Amino acid sequence: MHCFFPFLQTTARSEGFNAVLKRYVNPQNSIYNFFLQYKKIQEKITVATDQNEFEAEETIPSMWANYPMKTKALEVYTRPIFNRFQKELIASTSYKLTRTSENMYLVEPNGGPVRNYGSRTFILAANVLDRIYNCECCKFERDGILWCHVLKVMASDFVGQVSDIPEHYILPRWTMVKEPELPPVTSIGEQMQLPPESLKLISYTNLCTKFTQIAKDASSNEKAYRMALQRMSSMTDDLAAMKQSRKKQKKAQPAPADPARGVSDIPSASTNPTLQINDPPIIQKQGRPVSTRRKPGVHAKASKTSVRKGLASTGK
Repeated sequence: MHCFFPFLQTTARSEGFNAVLKRYVNPQNSIYNFFLQYKKIQEKITVATDQNEFEAEETIPSMWANYPMKTKALEVYTRPIFNRFQKELIASTSYKLTRTSENMYLVEPNGGPVRNYGSRTFILAANVLDRIYNCECCKFERDGILWCHVLKVMASDFVGQVSDIPEHYILPRWTMVKEPELPPVTSIGEQMQLPPESLKLISYTNLCTKFTQIAKDASSNEKAYRMALQRMSSMTDDLAAMKQSRKKQKKAQPAPADPARGVSDIPSASTNPTLQINDPPIIQKQGRPVSTRRKPGVHAKASKTSVRKGLASTGK
């Protein structure tokens, strides 16, 4: 009751995930097919998340009644959580409220059972100054949203008809978090400290995108096509000259020397003609030779002695 398992029963967590897996995989799948199907599950969850974000930003839900706290809930909650909050607000009309003491209230159904709560009567404690509410159902501890019993108390004349949702009852995980705006990036090197291979890949991708757009525009007519070929030919010559210049610079640079040992101390065949470098000694491989390996029993041929003994035992 006091553990955070949002909108799940005791066994629904494992059973729900097993039901999802059974729709996509079966025990006969290979490891490769299992990963492909698991990727489809991830894509389905991502599509559902994008759909919820689109509905929250571009559509307006059907509003039930005109409660001030519903406007606050619509601003902060995601669409699925807002729908659940609205159901709790509707369920609050199925209860009647009785004040038993200064901060204690008795919440009981008007007539028949209430969905998800049954016909049970609940006792709720309310601290009006601090706006803290405690109920026997432990709905907020388990699901993280305001429940129908406290909404009934907040909208009653005893408390003073609270018009907004207390901040400490809004969990960040149920809200629409806006991503912070990143500063504009003027060059690739200013993005972050990336390894050279990653920077090379980013540069290659950017150039491919730009050249693809140039090719699309240049192929529209003959004049633009010839101009693009001329510029590309000139660019190719410049890049070849730049590449050749870099090769010459690398050859002109001295080879890096070992700080612990000078270059002149390293013997070589050119500086020492008497130095001979021979092949390493040949070592015989360990283990049984391939030609004399043991054969399985199904491939072994029966000897003549064993055949004679077998015929003698059968009396033939």
